[in-house]
Amino acid sequence: MAAINLRSYADGRKQYRVRIRRHGLLVSRQFASRAEAEAFARTIEGDLAGRGPAEATTLAALIDMYEPHRPASYGTECLAYWREKLGPKRLGEITSAMIRAHRDELARTPARSHNYKTARIRSAATTRKYLIVLGAVYQYATRELLWAIPNPVKLVPKPKANGHRIRSLTDDERTALLAAAKKSDSVYLYAAVLLSLTTGMRKGELHSLLWADVDLAAGTAVLRRTKNGETRGVALTANTIAALSTLPRGDDPRAFPAEQTKAFLTAVRRAGLANFRWHDMRHDMGTRLASRGVSTRLITEAMGQRTLTMALVYQNVSAAATRETVLRVMGDLG
Repeated sequence: MAAINLRSYADGRKQYRVRIRRHGLLVSRQFASRAEAEAFARTIEGDLAGRGPAEATTLAALIDMYEPHRPASYGTECLAYWREKLGPKRLGEITSAMIRAHRDELARTPARSHNYKTARIRSAATTRKYLIVLGAVYQYATRELLWAIPNPVKLVPKPKANGHRIRSLTDDERTALLAAAKKSDSVYLYAAVLLSLTTGMRKGELHSLLWADVDLAAGTAVLRRTKNGETRGVALTANTIAALSTLPRGDDPRAFPAEQTKAFLTAVRRAGLANFRWHDMRHDMGTRLASRGVSTRLITEAMGQRTLTMALVYQNVSAAATRETVLRVMGDLG
């Protein structure tokens, strides 16, 4: 029988220590969450009883272990889908044929998301994302937990995604969006929109931003949970700092504890914008920087991107040259 003990440290960290002893063999390991500790205990006990991870672990349990490690809020709806459809099944029971059937179901079944009033058929890119997220769960098991299990997602062809959708704003549209956001019933929306437009911050990164990582005096913020898993810093313009200074602070450590999608869609409608989504604010920053002659290297650094050709991986935007450029171009917004 596994014993799981909580250990607390002076710096506030908590770890769960698993100890399993059977037939004179002692296995011990520490984890950051109880869910990981319990899943590890089930796996080891299964191994000692002649069962491997594939027979001892359900997909839902593996998703629970993966959740703390996934980037920001990326894939939330996808993980919820797989948990509902295949969660109770043990990993060894899940086949590529099952996943292929769900891929086809996703592609042909209308879904309502982003507060759309009517259900819409998922795009090829969205269906592809569901498979990528499930594949990431299996990769976590093999690369991080070192489980020798097959990845059935690899044998399922992914829909070919269409070309990148780029939607930026004209100067008049940008002004109208900011004005509508400032008049919103949400006290958070104006700061959220301004922060997104001036830093290129992804929606998930914004909603996971902690006050502890925001330094208004220095004009910087640190993103701990990013899409690609790398911590990066962003520069805050004077107007953004002023907007953040007005936000209420409660018991929630996050700067933006409330979901802003509905308020954003209302502001977009009031601003008269067509075909404009939250992520397009990130595109707007990139195209605006490019239009001002900013180099590709500085754009990738400022937005936390990485490319195959330049192999840039989330350079900190607080570096002097990048910070100066971002503040110069973005400082007039708001």
